[in-house]
Amino acid sequence: MRRAGYVSVLSHLVPVAIFAAGTCISAHAETIQAFPTQPLQAVLDRAQNGDVIALAPGEYAGAIRIERRLVLSGQKGAVVLGPGAGSVITVTSPDVTIRDLTVKGSGRNLQTMDSGVFSRRPRNEP
Repeated sequence: MRRAGYVSVLSHLVPVAIFAAGTCISAHAETIQAFPTQPLQAVLDRAQNGDVIALAPGEYAGAIRIERRLVLSGQKGAVVLGPGAGSVITVTSPDVTIRDLTVKGSGRNLQTMDSGVFSRRPRNEP
């Protein structure tokens, strides 16, 4: 009978713990302003899960890789410009949002799947 009491308590505590963990994660998300004078990859590398990277107007050098759950958002006139070969933006994390920006300068090789934005499953996921 005592075991049933523990199960009952745990069934109430687990959802609360999950909610609290989710609240803590989202509470630390930041909006990071990026400018064309900064290397965009360095800004992305410093970002944490849940952050919003806000691109000021201007051209940003690609190719870049997004490896965290974040939002990449551009103001009017924000452009990520690739080198003309390969993909401009490669996404390897789930839950990434890319919005309100122009992506130019990808390669054209279909065998290597050159893309403006290429989404790739992380190696450790099935």
